Amino acid sequence: MARSGFLSIESDLRRLIGRWLEDGTIASSKIGFFARALAHAHAPVAARGLARKLDVPASVVTVTVGGATLGGSGKTRVAIACARLFAEQGANVAIVGHAYRAKSKAARIVTPASAMSEVGDEALVCARALQRSRASARVRVVVAESRQRAVDFVVDRDPKLDVLVIDGPVQLRPRRADLALLAVDTEHPWGAGLLLPAGDLRGPPRALLSLSDMLVHVDATPAFFLYDGRAQPIGCLEGMRLGFFSAMARPRRLLSALARANVAPSVVIHSADHGPLARATIHRVVQAETDVEMWIASEKCALHLEGLGLRRPIATFESAADLPGTVTLRVQSLIAHARSRKLTEAHGTTRTRAHVRTLTQRKFPQ
Repeated sequence: MARSGFLSIESDLRRLIGRWLEDGTIASSKIGFFARALAHAHAPVAARGLARKLDVPASVVTVTVGGATLGGSGKTRVAIACARLFAEQGANVAIVGHAYRAKSKAARIVTPASAMSEVGDEALVCARALQRSRASARVRVVVAESRQRAVDFVVDRDPKLDVLVIDGPVQLRPRRADLALLAVDTEHPWGAGLLLPAGDLRGPPRALLSLSDMLVHVDATPAFFLYDGRAQPIGCLEGMRLGFFSAMARPRRLLSALARANVAPSVVIHSADHGPLARATIHRVVQAETDVEMWIASEKCALHLEGLGLRRPIATFESAADLPGTVTLRVQSLIAHARSRKLTEAHGTTRTRAHVRTLTQRKFPQ
């Protein structure tokens, strides 16, 4: 009982702080002056932290997909779309995710059947979204205790790997990413416009832009939802008694998007980003079943409803993002460059082996 109570308090506190940061409430409160002063002092540290150290073989193309805010920028959707695009061009791709709030820290390949508690909700969303893609055979999702362990694991496992799509960092060091994408929300690209502890901005906008090659605007308004394995127009939800569930950083962004599509849930239940669900939250969901015909949630949030034995069906919004044409052109260029680089390395390896063989034959003639 004590543990359940702690989870409920933790969930409520995380959700409340997340909302304050998103709105900039702290900055406008009585302690706003101190919060803004701390945010200003934190800016240089935040800017330096945008580039993460990661050692990757020179023969592998690296793509980073970072978000402008601490959550809700849509970076995972962009990472999935980017991996699909590379795979459709014939590349072998690995998405390096993070197993946030997962129990297991062992490096592993994530499959659609993986347990969320072992791999994390975002990695599992990636695996399931890619399963629906024609390019799924060329893309794998890998997680580990650290991104470096995940990279080492997949590089050792797959010698034919062409591309690493790294979900999270804005940029890499010491070698910069071949392509750095910055995901921003179409409606509020810079969130509250303030850094911690005054707002939800991940770093100073100037630093974010200088480290990124391209901006990708992500529209939160869903055009379709998935139900019973099929995509349906969002308009089909109009007039239904819907229950909206979220375990995300910025749920009101999606609720506003649904309102623009004339979809108004009659029941709204929020949990903290990534969960886990407190017993009180589970109780609210179960009790609300009598008031709804269907639950609606993002794919990530819907994962947290699985296993609750709900009687009402669950519809999800597909995790997809439209990449601008400039990204497509850059992807094609990077694939051509990677193939040229691999051919050069293979030629160099062949020449080295031939040279070693010649020296060996001279020293130890048959």
